[in-house]
Amino acid sequence: MLIYGAGGHAKVIISCFNANGEFVKAIFDDDLSKTELSEIAVAGNYDPELFHDEPLIIAIGNNKIRRTIAQKIWHQFGIAVHPTAIADKSAVIGEGTVVLQGSILQADTVIGRHVIINTRVIVEHECKIADFVHLAPGVTLCGNVNIGENTLIGAGSIVVPNISIGSNCLIAAGSVITHNIPDGAIVRGNPGRIIKVKENSIIENKIWLSSPHQSGSEMKYILEAFDTNWLAPIGPNIDLFEKELGTYTNCDHVAALSSGTAALHLALIMLDVKRDDIVLCQSLTFAASANPITYLGAKPVFIDSEINTWNICPDALEEALKYYTRKGKKPKAVIGVHLYGIPCQLEEILYLCQKYEIPFVEDAAEALGSTYKGKKLGSWGDMGVLSFNGNKVITTSGGGALLSNNESFITKARFLATQARDNAAHYEHSQIGYNYRLSNVCAGIGRGQLEVIEKRVKQRRANFEFYKERLQNLPGLSFQNELPESFSNRWLTAMSIDPSLSDGVNREQIRIHLQQQNIESRPVWKPMHMQPVFKNTPYFGGRMAENIFENGLCLPSGSNLSTQDLSRICDSIEAGFNKS
Repeated sequence: MLIYGAGGHAKVIISCFNANGEFVKAIFDDDLSKTELSEIAVAGNYDPELFHDEPLIIAIGNNKIRRTIAQKIWHQFGIAVHPTAIADKSAVIGEGTVVLQGSILQADTVIGRHVIINTRVIVEHECKIADFVHLAPGVTLCGNVNIGENTLIGAGSIVVPNISIGSNCLIAAGSVITHNIPDGAIVRGNPGRIIKVKENSIIENKIWLSSPHQSGSEMKYILEAFDTNWLAPIGPNIDLFEKELGTYTNCDHVAALSSGTAALHLALIMLDVKRDDIVLCQSLTFAASANPITYLGAKPVFIDSEINTWNICPDALEEALKYYTRKGKKPKAVIGVHLYGIPCQLEEILYLCQKYEIPFVEDAAEALGSTYKGKKLGSWGDMGVLSFNGNKVITTSGGGALLSNNESFITKARFLATQARDNAAHYEHSQIGYNYRLSNVCAGIGRGQLEVIEKRVKQRRANFEFYKERLQNLPGLSFQNELPESFSNRWLTAMSIDPSLSDGVNREQIRIHLQQQNIESRPVWKPMHMQPVFKNTPYFGGRMAENIFENGLCLPSGSNLSTQDLSRICDSIEAGFNKS
């Protein structure tokens, strides 16, 4: 084991390890004046290259500092349970958590990440303790108690059954808590009385829309790149990442690139898109779906959405295809997007593309892990595009990929992505190239992330089910649909609020209310045909995309959200409806 922190709490954790017959290989501490603790040398500042295969415990009692360090460093975290502690087999204990001497965890308790269960703490049945909580020595939680993130409960305190204590609370030693406690409260006495509610306490506990979620394996592949000096844009991690992506998506050929935008740009080049060519593109999407069209001097034509999946509307698409066919201006490509991971109506779209003999580029930037008829998205079109931006289901800290079963497309894409260098001893260039390849180090991150892709999809789908269960009965609220034979990764859970059915409550009121509670949400993409940069661009369809934009809201959907986080989000949305 490794330890971060060389103070008194670290001594207790060292004792815990020793009692289990384990030993500490290294101690890190930012205070360079500390050189030894319990006869173990202190290695100084945290160094991820030292003992990177060993799990680490952050041995710092202060919740805020422990949280800051956990979010800053990149390492796999261990769990420490003293042999004198008793944990029921049904208890769940999160990474980085320590359970010290004589403590008891009863049936169906759920303990979050980086929690300190100190000496002789009793946690009774069905208690739920969120991340970065500290239960001081002798605390007793009776049955079905919920504790929010970053809360400290002082020594000897008792919480009676069925009580909820909010986030960022301080419960003084010896208190007896007999009623629910709000976020940020300072409580003292028997019975516990709220002395003060800390201003802006919630700022310490922001809920993000979709933050990166480490698997714990990334550092292994990163260090391989460092150890073998493969820091250049090419290397073994790229080759293996491409192979693993191809296996996962069932695509024969993959090029790992610097972004999803780069992948889409190269896809259009493969299809010989040139100046003044027409490319049909879904309007309700991120700008990166449309910008590469303009890189080539081509003309984007935007297509409306349909109500079910919010994706490209087959009827509006066929209207555009008929129009340009009559004009003798055959479009060079159709770009369809799987918005927020929901598969578009692929069968209808592919039928139209085949009927009019136009290539289909599948923008699956948001949809890795989604399927249609059991087949992975990204593998249906002539080419597919993926994104590994920091907020996606898996990340390479920025990056993307181009997929195809056409080997010539991917071979040429790789050639162009590496500055189109011809096969010569000197640097010879007969075509314009681009610096679009993913780095070998970032590909290592992707390999570690890809190991847990199925788990991440499952977690994001669980977020959606939680929201649906809690919020489906709110007036005027509905969710983006998943059609039969479709399976969505639910990258982002997106909902719509119809003010005519919600007593006047609208999307923006709920978004602002969530923001005031330090919860990040986001309106759905503003349609491209409404963007100033695409003013006067041709558009086919009605107002469906516009209506979805006006009423749609994306909720926090990260795979690292806790049940406590999801409950807090839903509580805030319900409060926003009641407030309005």
